[in-house]
Amino acid sequence: MSEEAFATAVKEAKELPSNFSVEDMGVLYGLYKQSIQGDVNVGLSKEDAKEAYIVAVKEFQVKAGVEDSWQEEQVWRMELYLSVGIMALAILSLLAIASLPSVADALTWREFTFV
Repeated sequence: MSEEAFATAVKEAKELPSNFSVEDMGVLYGLYKQSIQGDVNVGLSKEDAKEAYIVAVKEFQVKAGVEDSWQEEQVWRMELYLSVGIMALAILSLLAIASLPSVADALTWREFTFV
């Protein structure tokens, strides 16, 4: 967890809508205070409080429907990796089956002209 991520979370928390309950905002403020000053009767270290604060801000953004909580680039990258992995597994499976002696004798490569 970096200081930059915490600073970004503080900035995003200031931009949250004010329609949350007093209890919710109290939890958020308590985590902020804990991460700045240290132990404030919560029992968390500063680093743990910062991580909890970042997670809490993200949860509040999702509840509020803030658009920045969805990171489009990371989602597309993950889906691309998944798609390439599935294609690689399919090709590897095809080559493994075709290399078996019992299958290799029965096949001619004409069946694989689509490749």
